[in-house]
Amino acid sequence: MKNEFFIAQISDMHIVNNESQNNLNNIQLEKTINKINSFEPKIDLVVATGDLTDNGYISEYKVLQKIISKSIPKVLMIPGNHDKRENLIKIFSNQKYLYNNKFFCYTKNNLPVFLIFIDTLVEGKPEGEVCEERIKWLKEILFQNKDKPIIIFLHHPPFDSGIWWMDAIGLKGRKKLKQIIESYTNIEAILAGHVHRSIQKKWAGTFGHIAPSTAHQIELDIKGNKFLHINNEPSAFSLHHWSKGNGLTSHICYIEKSKSYVNSEVKDINKFKKYFTKAKLEFDKFEK
Repeated sequence: MKNEFFIAQISDMHIVNNESQNNLNNIQLEKTINKINSFEPKIDLVVATGDLTDNGYISEYKVLQKIISKSIPKVLMIPGNHDKRENLIKIFSNQKYLYNNKFFCYTKNNLPVFLIFIDTLVEGKPEGEVCEERIKWLKEILFQNKDKPIIIFLHHPPFDSGIWWMDAIGLKGRKKLKQIIESYTNIEAILAGHVHRSIQKKWAGTFGHIAPSTAHQIELDIKGNKFLHINNEPSAFSLHHWSKGNGLTSHICYIEKSKSYVNSEVKDINKFKKYFTKAKLEFDKFEK
């Protein structure tokens, strides 16, 4: 089994029919998949944390299927509040992991970290929920894997973002969820979407992370004066790097290419590279 792996977390893609005025969302996801495919080092898995489509239409899932079929790494999905389970499963009938029960909750155990996927969708409502049935399922899974490092994925974050109108449609049942999570020390992170912003928070004794949207970002509206505002901040996805010696480190990867350059005042690159290489060896020796 590998000592490290990379997960690309894509979220809130809001895929629409290609003839829609909002088909920029589709283009952005295509660019995202292209970037993931060409990323170095190789990405091992893609996780889509909900709001896969904008309306949950069958036609939108067909567009989504066509786009993500081009992904080299395997893509795993959970629904968000814009999704419809019945239509999702009709188009992605080959995704056998979605057949576990009436909720699309499942696990993946062939990586160095045990992955748990929680379906928080409440059909027809923007808020999410972890009901008693889902809580019971999670309790059993956590108890059975209490000696393994664990990462949990879900659409609705179990903590407030500070943007009141997004928190108003947050996750119900979070108090019980928090009590469960706090009782374990092996949970590396809770990784969510929904808010269309990159947000980090310490929660229930672990690391909470909200991924940005591949489609568009929500305005950073702490005072609550910009209700439902979106902006033109860059589309992005989260890259989670787990290694045996370092645990989990998360990065934000912007989809659009940016210019990469070295400060023109640096004359001898090789000289600096030798210095940093030596410094790294000395650092590792000191910390050993």
